[in-house]
Amino acid sequence: TTSPPHLPTSPPYHLSTSKSLHLTTSPPPHLPQNTLLEGSLDVFSVCLNLKVIDLSRCAKVYGDLVAFKSCQKLEHVAIGDCPRVFGDIGAFGNCPNLKHLDLSISYNTHRRITGDIAAFKTCRQLESLLLASCYTITGNLLSVGACVHLTTLDLSWCNKIEGDISVFASSFKVTNGLKRLNLAALHSAITGDPVDFVTRLPGCELVLPGDLKRADEAAANKAAALSAKAVEDYEASVAAAKAAKEAKETAAKEAAAAKETAKAAFRFDHVGGGPLGGPL
Repeated sequence: TTSPPHLPTSPPYHLSTSKSLHLTTSPPPHLPQNTLLEGSLDVFSVCLNLKVIDLSRCAKVYGDLVAFKSCQKLEHVAIGDCPRVFGDIGAFGNCPNLKHLDLSISYNTHRRITGDIAAFKTCRQLESLLLASCYTITGNLLSVGACVHLTTLDLSWCNKIEGDISVFASSFKVTNGLKRLNLAALHSAITGDPVDFVTRLPGCELVLPGDLKRADEAAANKAAALSAKAVEDYEASVAAAKAAKEAKETAAKEAAAAKETAKAAFRFDHVGGGPLGGPL
Protein backbone atom coordinates (compact mmCIF):
# COMPACT_ATOMS: atom_id res chain seq x y z
CA THR A 1 0.00 0.00 0.00
CA THR A 2 1.11 3.55 -0.63
CA SER A 3 1.36 6.06 2.17
CA PRO A 4 -0.92 9.13 2.03
CA PRO A 5 0.50 12.37 0.64
CA HIS A 6 1.97 14.49 3.37
CA LEU A 7 2.59 18.22 3.70
CA PRO A 8 6.35 18.74 3.81
CA THR A 9 7.82 19.16 7.29
CA SER A 10 9.92 22.05 6.08
CA PRO A 11 8.88 24.35 3.25
CA PRO A 12 10.82 23.91 0.00
CA TYR A 13 11.68 27.00 -1.98
CA HIS A 14 8.78 26.68 -4.41
CA LEU A 15 6.28 26.45 -1.53
CA SER A 16 7.71 29.35 0.44
CA THR A 17 7.34 31.58 -2.63
CA SER A 18 3.92 30.28 -3.71
CA LYS A 19 0.97 32.65 -3.95
CA SER A 20 -1.83 30.11 -4.31
CA LEU A 21 -2.26 26.59 -2.96
CA HIS A 22 -5.28 24.34 -3.47
CA LEU A 23 -4.98 20.98 -1.73
CA THR A 24 -8.63 20.20 -1.32
CA THR A 25 -10.05 17.23 -3.18
CA SER A 26 -13.51 15.81 -3.62
CA PRO A 27 -13.86 12.71 -1.41
CA PRO A 28 -15.93 9.71 -2.49
CA PRO A 29 -19.68 10.24 -1.94
CA HIS A 30 -19.75 7.90 1.09
CA LEU A 31 -16.96 9.78 2.87
CA PRO A 32 -17.54 13.18 4.54
CA GLN A 33 -13.94 14.31 4.06
CA ASN A 34 -10.69 13.91 2.20
CA THR A 35 -8.60 11.51 4.29
CA LEU A 36 -5.72 11.23 1.85
CA LEU A 37 -3.81 14.41 2.56
CA GLU A 38 -2.18 14.86 5.96
CA GLY A 39 0.37 17.09 7.66
CA SER A 40 0.89 20.19 9.77
CA LEU A 41 -0.04 23.79 9.03
CA ASP A 42 3.37 24.84 10.35
CA VAL A 43 4.78 24.49 6.86
CA PHE A 44 2.94 27.67 5.82
CA SER A 45 4.54 29.90 8.45
CA VAL A 46 7.19 31.13 6.00
CA CYS A 47 4.91 31.46 2.97
CA LEU A 48 4.91 35.25 3.13
CA ASN A 49 3.54 35.72 -0.40
CA LEU A 50 0.66 33.28 -0.02
CA LYS A 51 -2.68 34.78 -1.10
CA VAL A 52 -4.97 31.77 -1.57
CA ILE A 53 -5.12 28.53 0.40
CA ASP A 54 -7.79 25.86 0.24
CA LEU A 55 -7.57 22.86 2.56
CA SER A 56 -11.32 22.28 2.82
CA ARG A 57 -12.42 18.89 4.20
CA CYS A 58 -8.87 17.63 4.75
CA ALA A 59 -9.51 15.54 7.87
CA LYS A 60 -5.88 14.66 8.60
CA VAL A 61 -4.40 18.13 8.20
CA TYR A 62 -3.67 19.49 11.65
CA GLY A 63 -2.06 22.41 13.42
CA ASP A 64 -2.46 25.86 14.91
CA LEU A 65 -3.87 28.79 12.92
CA VAL A 66 -0.97 30.85 14.25
CA ALA A 67 1.00 29.42 11.33
CA PHE A 68 -0.77 31.97 9.12
CA LYS A 69 0.04 34.97 11.28
CA SER A 70 2.95 35.99 9.08
CA CYS A 71 1.00 35.44 5.84
CA GLN A 72 -0.19 39.01 5.68
CA LYS A 73 -1.02 38.89 1.95
CA LEU A 74 -3.75 36.28 2.37
CA GLU A 75 -6.97 37.01 0.48
CA HIS A 76 -8.79 33.67 0.41
CA VAL A 77 -8.59 31.06 3.18
CA ALA A 78 -10.75 27.92 3.18
CA ILE A 79 -10.09 25.46 6.02
CA GLY A 80 -13.68 24.39 6.59
CA ASP A 81 -14.40 20.88 7.90
CA CYS A 82 -10.84 20.32 9.14
CA PRO A 83 -11.51 19.00 12.67
CA ARG A 84 -7.84 18.77 13.66
CA VAL A 85 -7.14 22.42 12.97
CA PHE A 86 -7.23 24.65 16.04
CA GLY A 87 -6.15 28.07 17.27
CA ASP A 88 -7.15 31.69 17.64
CA ILE A 89 -8.83 33.54 14.74
CA GLY A 90 -6.72 36.52 15.75
CA ALA A 91 -4.04 35.01 13.49
CA PHE A 92 -5.90 36.59 10.56
CA GLY A 93 -6.09 40.03 12.12
CA ASN A 94 -2.84 40.91 10.33
CA CYS A 95 -4.36 40.26 6.88
CA PRO A 96 -5.75 43.61 5.66
CA ASN A 97 -6.53 42.17 2.20
CA LEU A 98 -8.48 39.15 3.46
CA LYS A 99 -11.71 38.74 1.46
CA HIS A 100 -12.86 35.19 2.25
CA LEU A 101 -12.40 33.11 5.40
CA ASP A 102 -14.06 29.74 5.95
CA LEU A 103 -13.40 27.93 9.23
CA SER A 104 -16.87 26.43 9.48
CA ILE A 105 -17.72 22.84 10.21
CA SER A 106 -20.83 21.02 9.03
CA TYR A 107 -21.01 17.98 11.29
CA ASN A 108 -20.94 17.17 15.00
CA THR A 109 -17.37 17.14 16.31
CA HIS A 110 -15.21 18.79 18.92
CA ARG A 111 -14.03 22.19 17.75
CA ARG A 112 -11.08 24.14 19.08
CA ILE A 113 -11.28 27.33 17.06
CA THR A 114 -11.18 30.22 19.55
CA GLY A 115 -10.87 33.98 19.70
CA ASP A 116 -12.92 37.16 19.41
CA ILE A 117 -14.45 38.36 16.14
CA ALA A 118 -13.03 41.78 17.01
CA ALA A 119 -9.91 40.43 15.26
CA PHE A 120 -11.60 41.23 11.94
CA LYS A 121 -11.93 44.96 12.61
CA THR A 122 -8.82 45.54 10.51
CA CYS A 123 -9.99 43.27 7.67
CA ARG A 124 -11.83 46.05 5.84
CA GLN A 125 -11.91 44.11 2.53
CA LEU A 126 -13.67 41.09 4.04
CA GLU A 127 -16.56 39.88 1.89
CA SER A 128 -17.33 36.42 3.26
CA LEU A 129 -16.86 35.18 6.84
CA LEU A 130 -17.99 31.61 7.59
CA LEU A 131 -17.54 30.47 11.18
CA ALA A 132 -20.48 28.08 11.55
CA SER A 133 -20.28 25.79 14.60
CA CYS A 134 -17.15 27.45 15.99
CA TYR A 135 -18.73 27.17 19.43
CA THR A 136 -16.08 28.90 21.50
CA ILE A 137 -15.69 32.06 19.42
CA THR A 138 -16.82 35.18 21.27
CA GLY A 139 -17.52 38.81 20.49
CA ASN A 140 -20.09 41.40 19.53
CA LEU A 141 -21.63 41.85 16.08
CA LEU A 142 -20.56 45.48 16.28
CA SER A 143 -16.98 44.27 15.74
CA VAL A 144 -17.64 43.36 12.11
CA GLY A 145 -19.59 46.53 11.44
CA ALA A 146 -16.42 48.07 10.03
CA CYS A 147 -16.31 45.38 7.30
CA VAL A 148 -18.54 47.36 4.93
CA HIS A 149 -17.86 45.01 1.99
CA LEU A 150 -19.21 41.99 3.85
CA THR A 151 -21.84 40.12 1.84
CA THR A 152 -22.00 36.78 3.68
CA LEU A 153 -21.73 36.22 7.44
CA ASP A 154 -22.40 32.81 8.96
CA LEU A 155 -22.16 32.64 12.76
CA SER A 156 -24.69 29.85 13.22
CA TRP A 157 -24.19 27.81 16.40
CA CYS A 158 -21.62 30.32 17.68
CA ASN A 159 -23.39 30.51 21.01
CA LYS A 160 -21.12 33.09 22.61
CA ILE A 161 -21.70 35.79 20.01
CA GLU A 162 -23.93 38.69 21.05
CA GLY A 163 -25.09 42.02 19.68
CA ASP A 164 -27.80 43.84 17.76
CA ILE A 165 -28.50 43.00 14.11
CA SER A 166 -29.27 46.68 13.43
CA VAL A 167 -25.51 47.31 13.21
CA PHE A 168 -25.63 45.87 9.69
CA ALA A 169 -28.65 47.89 8.62
CA SER A 170 -27.00 51.11 9.78
CA SER A 171 -23.47 50.38 8.53
CA PHE A 172 -24.10 48.80 5.12
CA LYS A 173 -25.33 50.37 1.92
CA VAL A 174 -28.28 48.60 0.34
CA THR A 175 -26.52 48.53 -3.05
CA ASN A 176 -23.41 46.83 -1.66
CA GLY A 177 -24.71 45.32 1.53
CA LEU A 178 -25.15 42.06 3.28
CA LYS A 179 -26.75 39.32 1.16
CA ARG A 180 -26.86 36.54 3.78
CA LEU A 181 -26.74 36.72 7.58
CA ASN A 182 -27.01 33.36 9.38
CA LEU A 183 -27.42 33.54 13.16
CA ALA A 184 -29.34 30.27 13.49
CA ALA A 185 -29.32 28.44 16.81
CA LEU A 186 -27.58 31.20 18.72
CA HIS A 187 -28.67 31.08 22.34
CA SER A 188 -26.88 34.26 23.36
CA ALA A 189 -28.04 37.85 23.48
CA ILE A 190 -28.88 38.56 19.84
CA THR A 191 -31.27 41.48 19.66
CA GLY A 192 -32.71 43.85 17.10
CA ASP A 193 -35.79 44.71 15.08
CA PRO A 194 -36.23 42.40 12.05
CA VAL A 195 -38.71 44.85 10.50
CA ASP A 196 -36.14 47.62 10.49
CA PHE A 197 -33.49 45.21 9.21
CA VAL A 198 -35.45 43.96 6.19
CA THR A 199 -36.58 47.50 5.45
CA ARG A 200 -33.02 48.78 5.27
CA LEU A 201 -31.53 45.66 3.65
CA PRO A 202 -34.39 44.18 1.60
CA GLY A 203 -32.10 41.94 -0.46
CA CYS A 204 -30.55 40.14 2.53
CA GLU A 205 -31.40 36.55 3.44
CA LEU A 206 -31.81 36.62 7.20
CA VAL A 207 -31.63 33.43 9.29
CA LEU A 208 -32.35 34.22 12.93
CA PRO A 209 -32.27 32.42 16.27
CA GLY A 210 -35.59 31.07 17.58
CA ASP A 211 -36.86 34.14 19.44
CA LEU A 212 -35.94 36.59 16.72
CA LYS A 213 -37.18 34.19 14.04
CA ARG A 214 -40.61 34.25 15.60
CA ALA A 215 -40.30 38.00 15.83
CA ASP A 216 -39.29 38.06 12.16
CA GLU A 217 -42.38 36.07 11.16
CA ALA A 218 -44.52 38.43 13.19
CA ALA A 219 -42.65 41.31 11.57
CA ALA A 220 -43.41 39.96 8.11
CA ASN A 221 -47.09 39.73 8.96
CA LYS A 222 -46.94 43.20 10.45
CA ALA A 223 -45.18 44.53 7.35
CA ALA A 224 -47.85 42.97 5.12
CA ALA A 225 -50.58 44.48 7.27
CA LEU A 226 -48.85 47.84 7.23
CA SER A 227 -48.52 47.63 3.46
CA ALA A 228 -52.23 46.87 3.06
CA LYS A 229 -53.09 49.67 5.48
CA ALA A 230 -50.81 52.04 3.59
CA VAL A 231 -52.74 51.32 0.38
CA GLU A 232 -56.03 51.76 2.22
CA ASP A 233 -54.83 55.00 3.81
CA TYR A 234 -53.64 56.29 0.44
CA GLU A 235 -56.96 55.55 -1.21
CA ALA A 236 -58.75 57.18 1.71
CA SER A 237 -56.54 60.26 1.45
CA VAL A 238 -57.23 60.52 -2.29
CA ALA A 239 -60.96 60.26 -1.64
CA ALA A 240 -60.74 62.83 1.15
CA ALA A 241 -58.78 65.21 -1.07
CA LYS A 242 -61.37 64.82 -3.83
CA ALA A 243 -64.22 65.45 -1.39
CA ALA A 244 -62.43 68.49 0.01
CA LYS A 245 -61.94 69.85 -3.50
CA GLU A 246 -65.60 69.33 -4.35
CA ALA A 247 -66.64 70.95 -1.07
CA LYS A 248 -64.40 73.91 -1.81
CA GLU A 249 -65.86 74.29 -5.29
CA THR A 250 -69.40 74.05 -3.89
CA ALA A 251 -68.61 76.64 -1.23
CA ALA A 252 -67.14 78.93 -3.89
CA LYS A 253 -70.28 78.61 -6.02
CA GLU A 254 -72.52 79.30 -3.02
CA ALA A 255 -70.41 82.31 -2.08
CA ALA A 256 -70.67 83.63 -5.65
CA ALA A 257 -74.45 83.12 -5.67
CA ALA A 258 -74.78 84.90 -2.31
CA LYS A 259 -72.72 87.78 -3.64
CA GLU A 260 -74.99 88.14 -6.68
CA THR A 261 -78.07 88.05 -4.44
CA ALA A 262 -76.59 90.80 -2.27
CA LYS A 263 -75.85 92.94 -5.32
CA ALA A 264 -79.42 92.52 -6.59
CA ALA A 265 -80.85 93.52 -3.21
CA PHE A 266 -78.63 96.62 -3.12
CA ARG A 267 -79.85 97.73 -6.54
CA PHE A 268 -83.45 97.18 -5.51
CA ASP A 269 -83.12 99.32 -2.37
CA HIS A 270 -81.11 102.21 -3.84
CA VAL A 271 -81.97 102.31 -7.49
CA GLY A 272 -85.57 101.08 -7.63
CA GLY A 273 -86.68 103.44 -4.79
CA GLY A 274 -88.78 101.14 -2.68
CA PRO A 275 -90.21 97.77 -2.17
CA LEU A 276 -92.63 98.20 -5.10
CA GLY A 277 -90.17 99.94 -7.40
CA GLY A 278 -91.73 103.45 -6.94
CA PRO A 279 -90.89 106.52 -4.82
CA LEU A 280 -91.19 106.27 -1.04
